[in-house]
Amino acid sequence: MLQAFAARVVTAANVLAGAITVGIFLVMAAQVVSRYGFNTSLFWADELAVWGLAWLVMLACVGLAWDWRHVHVPMVLLALPERARIPMILLSKAATVAFLLVLVWYGAQVVTGGFHRTAPGLGLSTRWFKLAVPASAALMSFVLVAALLRDLAAWRCGDTRHFRGYGRDEGAE
Repeated sequence: MLQAFAARVVTAANVLAGAITVGIFLVMAAQVVSRYGFNTSLFWADELAVWGLAWLVMLACVGLAWDWRHVHVPMVLLALPERARIPMILLSKAATVAFLLVLVWYGAQVVTGGFHRTAPGLGLSTRWFKLAVPASAALMSFVLVAALLRDLAAWRCGDTRHFRGYGRDEGAE
């Protein structure tokens, strides 16, 4: 049940990231038409695109965390024998969750802190821009815990096939 809910969280984050991508494209296209077609500017467009990009990147990371497809260097992991590789995978996921929880805590401190300004173009508090980090880190933490529990169950059952793809680039073979 937790795995299905985590998969739905990932799907929702991916759909939202896709919608933000389309929104950024439309805003930037409107900015180009406005600037070169009508010799005026949408003063809020660049600011909205930057805010959208921050949210887009952070939300896209939720799916990457779930699939364990983020940037990493698996050279040491692949050099280990399979018996040692599985605990290292589990340890690295647990360490990533710990880091993300620190990011959630610190990000919440920043968002709830009092040093925000009002963005001139949008007229919104920069708190909404800063919220992208702790909100997405919380989602990544949740899906990584679900993935870690899935991995622990596979390890406990002796399913070593579950771990064979970790660290390998399927496109390179």
